[in-house]
Parts: sequence; structure tokens; C-alpha cells
Amino acid sequence: MTTKFTTTDHKTSSLPKSTQLISVVKAELVGPGAVGSNTYVTLKLQSVKSTTVPVKGKKPTWNQDFLL
Repeated sequence: MTTKFTTTDHKTSSLPKSTQLISVVKAELVGPGAVGSNTYVTLKLQSVKSTTVPVKGKKPTWNQDFLL
């Protein structure tokens, strides 16, 4: 199964330099295992870990922002 992710860049000048704003927007799953999959994204930066909610389908959309 192949996954294509879409992310959004944000201007982060108002955030502390040690903070990253990451947006998880959507994905497209390709291949035989894509149908019926519960898909989620886990982001890990050093000791901080965040996970999106699981979304079912071949084109999951999250539109979730994470500050790491």
C-alpha cells in the first residue's frame, strides 16, 4: 500500500523558535490494502508524540494542527 500525504505550511514567526506547527491535512491510500483501512498519523519530535484520530477510507482527511 502506498500513502501520499498533504501538509500545509504555516508562518510560525509568533511561536517560540523551539516550537514546530505541523498540520496533517489528508492522505490518499493506493493499493489492495487501502479499502477499509483505519488510517492515522503519528508525529514524533524528540520525546513529544502526537497522533491523529483514526479515519476509515481510501482518502482520509484530518485537518489537524499539532504544536511540537
